[in-house]
Amino acid sequence: MVGFLIAAHGQFSKGLKSSIQVIMGTEIAEKIRTLTAFLDNDMSNAKAMVEAACEAVNADDELIVFTDIMHGSVNQFFIPFAKDNIYVISGVNLPLVCEVIAQYAFSPAEAKVDPDQLREIVEQAKEAIVYVNDAMKMEKGAAIGSNEEEFFN
Repeated sequence: MVGFLIAAHGQFSKGLKSSIQVIMGTEIAEKIRTLTAFLDNDMSNAKAMVEAACEAVNADDELIVFTDIMHGSVNQFFIPFAKDNIYVISGVNLPLVCEVIAQYAFSPAEAKVDPDQLREIVEQAKEAIVYVNDAMKMEKGAAIGSNEEEFFN
């Protein structure tokens, strides 16, 4: 079975899960666990939560972990566990999580994570980060974005 964990500083992971629930539905959101680190500014507590989450993964199961900042402490705590059946992806954004979950949430229990597929999804998610001001300049004169009615239809 493939599990999902969003781990981040503060309440970010819960907010991301809430957005996923709105977009993908409650049934999907219930498959995601969250880890909220440093709510009490206690680094040892955050590290202990990460260790507990990783140690709870059975040998036959896999866990995809999404973290907020590559060089942040939350991600650093996961690095020793990023092997075998635990996959850590840092720099999480909503399109990334939605795509990964769409690929694996409906898989049979015996399905395994494909690291190459994760790499491809990460690359696609990078393309979802857009400086809209520049994108609008490139679209100037085009129908897309030229008025509010066309944008939302």
